[in-house]
Amino acid sequence: MKKILLTALMLSVITACTKTEEFCEADRQFHLRFGKSKNTPFHLEEMVDTFYSVQLEDSFIVGNVDEIRYINDKFYLICKKEGRITCVDRNGRFLHTLKKKGHAKSEYVTMNDADISLDGSYHIYDGAQRKLLRYTPTGQFRDAIIVEDVPNDIAVLPNGDYLFYTPICNPANYNDGLWQTDSNGVFKK
Repeated sequence: MKKILLTALMLSVITACTKTEEFCEADRQFHLRFGKSKNTPFHLEEMVDTFYSVQLEDSFIVGNVDEIRYINDKFYLICKKEGRITCVDRNGRFLHTLKKKGHAKSEYVTMNDADISLDGSYHIYDGAQRKLLRYTPTGQFRDAIIVEDVPNDIAVLPNGDYLFYTPICNPANYNDGLWQTDSNGVFKK
C-alpha cells in the first residue's frame, strides 16, 4: 500500500510540475488521506531530500540555496551540497553557473564554503583537500592555496584578504575563532 501511495504521489508531482511563473509555498504541499482520516499537510522536502529541475523556456528553478551574495548588481546563489554557484542578474535572469566538482587540480571535492570577491571572482573552500580554490569571474581556474586549519566559514575582504572562522576547540591554537590571512593565505592576525 505504501509503495503504491508513494508511486502515485511521485507521479502526481511529476505531472503537476508544469507551472513556472507563479510558484508559491502551497504548490509544494500535499493533502493525503489514510483510511478515513485526513492528515495534516506536509512539504515534499519531508519525504524527498533531493530535487532536480529542468529549465523551461527562459525561466529556471534553483533547488537548494545555502547562502546568497549580492555583488555588482548580481546575485550569487550558493548550494554547498551540490557544489554549485548560480549567478543571476538583479531581475532574476540566469547568467551562468559554476560547478567544478571532481578530483582534478582545478576541481573541488566538497564545497564547504564559498564567497565572491568584489570583482566577481569565486573563492571556494574544499575541506576534503584543505584548499581554497580561486576562479575568475568567468569560472576559469586561477589557482589554489593550502589552508592549514578546517574553517566553517570564509569571507573575502575588499582588499583581497581572507577571514576564516574556525570553532574554538583549542585556545592555544592561534587559528581557533576568527582569523585573517593575506590574499595568499599567510596568517596575519
